[in-house]
Amino acid sequence: MKKLLTLMLAMGLCITAVSCSSDADGNTSAGKQSGEKTELTCVFPSFASQEEEFKDALKEFDKEDLGITITPTYVTASAWNDFFTKIQTMAASGKAPDLMRITNEGAQMVADMGLALPLEDYMANEDPEMLNDIDANLMQAYDVDDHQYAYAYEWNNCIVYLNTALMEEAGLEFPEADWTQDQFLEYAKAMTTEKNGQKIYGCVVPDSYFIFSGWLFNNDTSVLNEDMTKSNLLDPKVKEVVQFFYDCIYKYEVAPVPETGMDYFVLMANNQIGMGYAGRWSVQTFENSGFTDYNIQKLPKIQKQVTIYGGGAFVVSKTTKHPDEAYKAATWFNTSDYSQVELLGASAIPSRRSIMEEVLANDIPENNKLFMDTENAKPVEAPPQYSEISLIVEKYIKAIFTNEMGIDDGLAAADQEVNAALSR
Repeated sequence: MKKLLTLMLAMGLCITAVSCSSDADGNTSAGKQSGEKTELTCVFPSFASQEEEFKDALKEFDKEDLGITITPTYVTASAWNDFFTKIQTMAASGKAPDLMRITNEGAQMVADMGLALPLEDYMANEDPEMLNDIDANLMQAYDVDDHQYAYAYEWNNCIVYLNTALMEEAGLEFPEADWTQDQFLEYAKAMTTEKNGQKIYGCVVPDSYFIFSGWLFNNDTSVLNEDMTKSNLLDPKVKEVVQFFYDCIYKYEVAPVPETGMDYFVLMANNQIGMGYAGRWSVQTFENSGFTDYNIQKLPKIQKQVTIYGGGAFVVSKTTKHPDEAYKAATWFNTSDYSQVELLGASAIPSRRSIMEEVLANDIPENNKLFMDTENAKPVEAPPQYSEISLIVEKYIKAIFTNEMGIDDGLAAADQEVNAALSR
């Protein structure tokens, strides 16, 4: 945070443009002949609709005529943790790109491995209005060891999506923001029913690292200790959360057993699920299906109510031979109006306050202002070993929820493997 405050002061004092800088090896970039374009490479994930959206953004980028062309490399991955593992493999083989699309879960990794270029010197020469338009909490996610690696591009919190049609059938009012876990369970029970021979479940279980972490935060605990050097999975408060959702499946029978490939929000759009947990990306799923019978609320309070968040950005590779141009391109993708609105679509929350307010002003759901809530915001735990740790946690949480392992045995095994990963 100290570095970020210094950067903000520097931006207020210096508005001159960067005309020339050194590359990662200390060599000054040579001037280009008029009309010659710099070619950059960018690695980008190919899951969901990410690839098609980025192709459209590249066409828009070309219209800007910044003297830069970008050649994308689309990496097929099942999720962000898988994507980061493949970036590590690319870097180890000497194939690091000029630009990388990451989330803040990968910020520690790219900084720790020396893959990303610190950008605070560039940022100090930018218009300070840009930095002032981005929430400091979001910028902090890309501040590693007092070096700023990116402008925050987008972010997502974790909230509860409620099927309002199923709520109405169950005679339920929309819950207050400070609702509790006990009230959540009552809502799940009320919405659990059977219709035309098909089971309708009131809720689902949090079986992804990000969503599971959000529930842990609300029980005043977490996957890792405070400095993210050791596992915290043997904390009794972690077991309390796991036990609650295990009971949702097997005791109260208000949640389905998770299955590979099960999309909770497709099920919700088909009125088979009452409540699920996600960020704004599920709005895209609902838009695609024409589903509008939903609203959102905070995760219920257990010991406290915390807003967990994750975000994304484009970072510059430390090995790029064109740092000036790579910074210019990364900044366009992180902060331009097109990138913040069109490229994001309904999949995330724009980082710039001005655009965030404009995008959400007439957007659904009714309680959409909750997407802008940074009160008690806390980033998802993401040490350099994030890719491996998140997969470990998901493996054992799913093994517990599918009854392949007992709760104590599953958490003990996860604890052991997480500590082993952190020691490497």
